[in-house]
Amino acid sequence: MYAQTDKNLYRFFVVVAAFMLVFPKAGDTINGIPLTAANMLLGILILWVISKRVRLEIPITDRVYLLYMSLVLLIPWAFSAGNITAYVKTVMPLFVSLAVYYWVKPVTQALVTNRRRLDILMRVLAVSVIVIVLYGAAQKLFGHYETIIPGITMSFSDAGIPDVFYQKKNLVGLPGFSETVHKVTSTYQNGNLFGAVLVMLMFPITAAFLHARDLNDKIIYGTATVLAFAIIPFTLARSALFGALIGAGMLFLMQRDRRNKIILVFLVLLMFAVTLPSPFMRTRMIMSFFDPSMNGRIERMVTVSSLVSEPVSQAGAEENNNLIEPGKVVSRLFGFGFAGEGAKKVKSFWDLYTENMYFTSYIFTGLAGVLLFAAVVGRSLFVIFQYLRNGLARINILTGLAAGVFCGLAAFLCQAFIEGPLSLPPTGFVFWFLLGLGHSVVNLEFRNSWVVRI
Repeated sequence: MYAQTDKNLYRFFVVVAAFMLVFPKAGDTINGIPLTAANMLLGILILWVISKRVRLEIPITDRVYLLYMSLVLLIPWAFSAGNITAYVKTVMPLFVSLAVYYWVKPVTQALVTNRRRLDILMRVLAVSVIVIVLYGAAQKLFGHYETIIPGITMSFSDAGIPDVFYQKKNLVGLPGFSETVHKVTSTYQNGNLFGAVLVMLMFPITAAFLHARDLNDKIIYGTATVLAFAIIPFTLARSALFGALIGAGMLFLMQRDRRNKIILVFLVLLMFAVTLPSPFMRTRMIMSFFDPSMNGRIERMVTVSSLVSEPVSQAGAEENNNLIEPGKVVSRLFGFGFAGEGAKKVKSFWDLYTENMYFTSYIFTGLAGVLLFAAVVGRSLFVIFQYLRNGLARINILTGLAAGVFCGLAAFLCQAFIEGPLSLPPTGFVFWFLLGLGHSVVNLEFRNSWVVRI
């Protein structure tokens, strides 16, 4: 029996992917802890895969990475967080994104085993993007609070908060402007999170549009592509605009067809055509992007750094100075984080949110965690890059999709220096999903991993 013959498992996988993208916040929040339908469905999927004994491809580097992330984020942090609620709110989201969502990568590789499955999945992704962008447009036209569907587009508890979009940092004001503007958040509750997910998804879909042959596919992918580029400025997330420009520039350089290059230039011009007419958006998205202080990002990183690596016990620290420096070294290497008084000062990671994804990972998992993450991601990107280097000269739909996946991931990884909400679902899901999709595309081209035993 083979994985590609188990149609029900694959169909459920597609449903989970669509639900995660379209309704990531459907569910409720209990004591500040989100319980979403999307994560429950994902859990069922992983259990189903395990029960079917699907053979998943997990390289040795990835196994070391998973073991390390599990040990570092589960064991020491559970003791240093103070209580289980603080741990679940502070550290658990990062553990889920870095370790739990990782399993989406090998599952995607195991289930996307032929062109038909790949085509279906890409169409579902395109339709999902169309839905979330249109909902975002409805927010802009009819009002953010007027378009809330409790328990579906926003958790039941959050939907009952009168100023929920303000609390989630979606109301933007600028010096010299009397108006305040809501970020378009779609079903993601935060404009920056919505922008980060779009940046990853828009380039595989754009690549599918550029290289699709079927007219119906052209229409679906083209609609999703235009809508995605058009909505980016309305997220008011400068990091998303930055990521979109990085991805578009890379995809432009990978094109051999002049017509495709012209289309990409048009899409970039579309983003600026939407941005420039409004003085508010022009100031927010372009002029303020060059603020040397990075809008407090650097100051927050410095503040958090000052709280890291404090000795686990402050009592008698003056007499035990010889224990402090080794403790700091261990913390920097393995990310045991806000120990002792530092944990009390921070209370919750969100009190001092640091937008740089790599810095956040360093705080919680140490230098070793950052290097392992880079090794796992770098290996996957290298596999896709090697395929592209040999395949761009004879570009086809598979090569085009590989290029789109590569550009989406690279754009997010660049964007993550200034805004990388990896610990917020479904960003982690989309990230690992795209890595798995990239491997699937390469495997389909070379036909060396089609048979996956169950």
